[in-house]
Amino acid sequence: KEVDRRRSELAVELAEAVGPVGSGEAVISEVPVSNPQEIIGIAKSVQAERPGSAVVLGGGTPGEGRAGLVALIPGDAYGGISAADLIAELASLIGGGGGGSDELAQAGGGRPEGVSEALVTARARLESA
Repeated sequence: KEVDRRRSELAVELAEAVGPVGSGEAVISEVPVSNPQEIIGIAKSVQAERPGSAVVLGGGTPGEGRAGLVALIPGDAYGGISAADLIAELASLIGGGGGGSDELAQAGGGRPEGVSEALVTARARLESA
């Protein structure tokens, strides 16, 4: 229960952090979770609070050598940039692989130290889209 409450609070905080990025609205942030499925849950909660916004989240657990990334990009946002294409590019930065659809994609890997660089790269891609 405490974990669910904290994740819900985190989603609200992230939704409040949504702001202009390039041609749309987005939040790009590190989260204290490395499991891509858990990150998807947070990302979907953020997007429910801020429909139409793009959400790119990443997290790592250095002690366990795990990292996860998630991109949620509405189909009409950012010139139709594909979440799957974005994640495919970012996955190598966390030493892993991933996939998904044009609107929702995820990656997992073994390089948590690459999460920050992946998020910087995601911001650059969205800013130039």
